[in-house]
Amino acid sequence: MRIRTVVSVFAVAMVLMVARPALAQDKGAANVSFGYSNLTMFNDIANETINAGWTASVGAGVANKTAIVGEIGGHYDSGFKFHTFQAGVRMSAKGSPTATPFFQVLTGLGHDNTGIAANSWTLQPGGGVDVKINDKAAFRGQVDWMLIRNSGVNTNSLGFGGSIVINLPKK
Repeated sequence: MRIRTVVSVFAVAMVLMVARPALAQDKGAANVSFGYSNLTMFNDIANETINAGWTASVGAGVANKTAIVGEIGGHYDSGFKFHTFQAGVRMSAKGSPTATPFFQVLTGLGHDNTGIAANSWTLQPGGGVDVKINDKAAFRGQVDWMLIRNSGVNTNSLGFGGSIVINLPKK
């Protein structure tokens, strides 16, 4: 299952990279988003899906089609808590007047409440599409693969989410 997940994420990334150029993430443009997320962790013992989660992000355009992104998230299940604090780059492509596909790579810190070794390094490539609601808002559907490395042990995770994106006025 892990290999299929990684191959799927990279296949989506390649499709997005060859799509028509977009002007949706202009230099100086910014957006914020907040929404629902679930996370499935794959390990040698069992796969665990955490359905109660959220994400929030801020993106600021540094060039056409490229933005710097900061994202935080939380996932909760039966007393287990996992939070992420990540940053990276998002590249967009224009698919149609109403849909903007994107690919992003984030990295940062994961923190859970399991004890002493609760801090992890995370790497999260993923992608999705922003579907325009109006000039100021969009709906974002997103799929991410996350590598969580804690004390020399890797855990692969797959996340799905949906968010409302608010486009901020360009200065």
